[in-house]
Amino acid sequence: MIFTRSWLSEFIDISSVSDEKLISTLNSIGFEVESYRKYEIAQGVVIGKVLECEKHPNADKLNVCQVDNGLNVVTIVCGASNVAKDQIVAVATLGAKLPSGLVIKQAELRGVQSFGMLCSASELGLEKINDGILVFDRSIEDLKVGKEINSIAQIADSVFEIDITPNRSDCQSIYGIARELASVYSLDMKDTSSFYIKESEKGIGRIVAIHSKSKTDSSIALRIAEKSSGETQELFLIDYRLALVGLKATDTTSKIVDYAMHATGVLLNIFSEKAFIKNQEEKYEISIEKNTDGIDIIKSKDELCQIGISQSETSKAKYDENVLVFSASYIKPSVLCNLAGSIDKKNDSLWFRSSKGSEPDLSIGLNYIAMLVTKYCARQFYSGIAEDLKNFESTPLKVDINKINTIIGEHLDKNYIVGVLRKLNFDVNINAEFDSCMVKPPMFRHDITNVYDLSEEILRIKGIDTIKSVPMVLKEEKRANEHSENYYFYRNLRQKAVDCGFFETVHFIFTDRKNEERFSFEELGENLDITNPITAELNTLRSTLLLNMLASASKNIKNGSKCVPLFESGAVFDKNRKEAGRIAFVWSGKSEKESVANNGKPSDINFIDFINKVSTIMGGVELIHKEPKSDFFHPYRYALLQQHGKNIGFVSALHKKAQEYFELPATFVCEVELD
Repeated sequence: MIFTRSWLSEFIDISSVSDEKLISTLNSIGFEVESYRKYEIAQGVVIGKVLECEKHPNADKLNVCQVDNGLNVVTIVCGASNVAKDQIVAVATLGAKLPSGLVIKQAELRGVQSFGMLCSASELGLEKINDGILVFDRSIEDLKVGKEINSIAQIADSVFEIDITPNRSDCQSIYGIARELASVYSLDMKDTSSFYIKESEKGIGRIVAIHSKSKTDSSIALRIAEKSSGETQELFLIDYRLALVGLKATDTTSKIVDYAMHATGVLLNIFSEKAFIKNQEEKYEISIEKNTDGIDIIKSKDELCQIGISQSETSKAKYDENVLVFSASYIKPSVLCNLAGSIDKKNDSLWFRSSKGSEPDLSIGLNYIAMLVTKYCARQFYSGIAEDLKNFESTPLKVDINKINTIIGEHLDKNYIVGVLRKLNFDVNINAEFDSCMVKPPMFRHDITNVYDLSEEILRIKGIDTIKSVPMVLKEEKRANEHSENYYFYRNLRQKAVDCGFFETVHFIFTDRKNEERFSFEELGENLDITNPITAELNTLRSTLLLNMLASASKNIKNGSKCVPLFESGAVFDKNRKEAGRIAFVWSGKSEKESVANNGKPSDINFIDFINKVSTIMGGVELIHKEPKSDFFHPYRYALLQQHGKNIGFVSALHKKAQEYFELPATFVCEVELD
């Protein structure tokens, strides 16, 4: 996460906090500062105004400009293609030393004396924002001709890059960082009424009708702006700050959206008026509903966007359109993550913000973007906001205050603990005995789910270095759980299989879809299938272990083995991609290898011997006769396996057709469900 000091100052007054103290604080509360840079402009580089601009009489690509530098009007020869009359520019006066080492001197260029230099961003050591000289506009405050540019905080800015842990998505915005620092420094956030805009007398209800057609999981808020007279685009500050934080956008609407989202953390979109249909009352008809994949969408004529995922190309606005529709949205990250498998195409930057948790206060983002557009682009907004909001509430946690002290390892005053939580915007209600409390996390802290998370928050603010070291107390507890029991269960089955003469195989979880179709095994739904298989023969997830095992048995028989007993345990998948654990057995050819005991003439494996081996491994099983539905199995030597009255699998001789396909002698198979 990258932010600048002047941008942060829009949300919190940090005039009394130095850059060094800010870095120290961020490091101490868990936001490691990865890089820091203070941009300083050379002395003698001032704000100037181009009074006149004419072509150089002796050079096609040069211009002769009359420039007011605050002290006097001087002649400057400039080769930039974007220089023009009445521009506010950066002027390097005589004697100024630029970062490249160039000292500005009076010079003659093609017969014309030049008394200074009009500078580009890169010539001043700033991030590049265009291909010519810097041209300022009223988005920069206090643009007084002759003023040293290094004294303008919005330009000579400090840039911080911090490492945000995955659980702290609430700090993936300038507003989120300001909110965190306000808690630490006990400062007040600036009143967001500073984002107030002068609205049109016409209400938004005259032009838009918003409906929620089904039970959705998202909140939506809309504002609408139309062109006003004297429209301009003064976006220098937006372009400059986007360059400082490493965001690149080419068109005006993308710049405004990226800037406002980085500032507030709210999911924002700008829609073209052409994407909407009008009803009989000449209102834009907008519906919020779920599509066939269960994804929340904004829809009018067509699907405009999947909330928190992507916006359709046809709905994106061009800034010169008469009417623009601005939307802010929020959807819980847990909802999006559950839908991840159904999403075909997503905007990476939007998905990164929404899937980790965006800012739930939509008014902050919507009012901020409205302020930008009104202030710098001379648009006028209809009064009011059209919205479809859900009542999102975080789950309260009952917390034993003594438990927090036990986790931290030091006794902290209960009032201090409660005070820290309240500073961090937690709602805390204490019981009469003052030994426990109900703590309700703010909506933007979706990562807080238990007392350990709360203890970590208190420890961040207290400072881990202030906690005294104490010896670790080791207390042995029972470690057996469901996972360890499953591990031992699988291991015991595998050991029994080896004892019965089987050899273990391990295959990919992929198989050939054609083989599954050929032998009527359940197939994965095509919409859930592998889109980029590693080979043509491994193009789907397996629904049985047997096909890959029979292929391996066939290779062993062709290599001269006369007795091939195999087993494998692993995952299989049904048509809905649901995973299950199974173990399978294959015995092909002779019942044992040639030896002195069998006079070098071992008998073929038979159905009874194979069933006895399976029974030894799996425990007592009962055979239930049933006709198979596939010509993969022998029609008269097939049975279901039952244990404790439940079907756990099947055992069968391989059908003659399957034997011929895999080029195998007499073969028996068994597959057992382990879950």
